[in-house]
Amino acid sequence: MLNKYLYVFIKLFLISIITFNGFSLDVPKLQGRINDYANIIDTQTREKLKQLLIYHEEQTTNQIAILTINSLRGDVLEEFSIRTARTWALGQKDKNNGILLLIVKNDRKLRIEVGYGLEGIITDLHAMIIIKRIIVPEFKKGHYSKGVELGVKSLVDTLKSGVEEIKVDKTTMSMIKNANAKINQNDEVIISPIILQF
Repeated sequence: MLNKYLYVFIKLFLISIITFNGFSLDVPKLQGRINDYANIIDTQTREKLKQLLIYHEEQTTNQIAILTINSLRGDVLEEFSIRTARTWALGQKDKNNGILLLIVKNDRKLRIEVGYGLEGIITDLHAMIIIKRIIVPEFKKGHYSKGVELGVKSLVDTLKSGVEEIKVDKTTMSMIKNANAKINQNDEVIISPIILQF
């Protein structure tokens, strides 16, 4: 009898694990270049960014979209980011030149998803430095609008300049080499080079 209950318990436990791991958050509706579902970008910044991204797309055909949400609700950041970029079909089909800046406010995570056509310019290293040096410091001060604005401007400037090399300090380089690095004891960072926790 005990074996029967144990078998049922194990079976239910395994089903619950499979169900949990199989969860995927629905991709929100694409509302334009700025998709601020977490309400962290003020109206003035939203309008400035919209105009900047429209102009950049007209000049280059590159498409940059911003998505902010409150939580992944158990979904995996990388998977959700890729799924969103594909669902929204960012970039020109023949160029694959789209970029998604994903910010998950309550989970304190963000990621820059770069289309294959732009990976020669916005490398993992470029994306990580934009996040670490430009966006995250503002977010830590509670300046979400400013962090998003500066991050997007940095992406656009990098795309315009077409710079493929970037100088990094020793701290940044050690972060790249150590996927689970800590900048210091109070500042934990989660890295694939383009994912950080703020």
